[in-house]
Amino acid sequence: MEIVPYDKKYLERFSYNGIERDYISVEEARAKIEFNASLGECYAGLIDDNPVMFCGVIPLHSGVLQAWLYLNTEADKNSHLSDLLTFGKYLLWDKRFRRVQTLCISGSEKAETLLKHFGFKFEGILKKFLDNADMSMYALLPQGKK
Repeated sequence: MEIVPYDKKYLERFSYNGIERDYISVEEARAKIEFNASLGECYAGLIDDNPVMFCGVIPLHSGVLQAWLYLNTEADKNSHLSDLLTFGKYLLWDKRFRRVQTLCISGSEKAETLLKHFGFKFEGILKKFLDNADMSMYALLPQGKK
């Protein structure tokens, strides 16, 4: 997977079929990606020049980032997840932060497994938080920071 800076041309070709597709339509995913891209850093993951992933970070407070990811099933392969993990480490650890947090729909086993693989720790559940769905909150704190 090639990871490149966000460009709207990739978003127009993105057909979301990822982990949370039962909760989020293609149109909703595209709108959320475009909104997130307007708030912070955004990147696209391409396989054969086709967009299969969008990710980024949004600064919330000094030293606090909100991470987000939309990952299609085509990118849900070990070789591509390895690329994503390497990029994620660059994206998150190359920044000066004291906390990176993210949300996923509670009970989404694949999403929660991916977050744990990145080193995120479960912090709790936000009831009826997003689109009336319960969301699991995860956070990543750099080594040595509390």
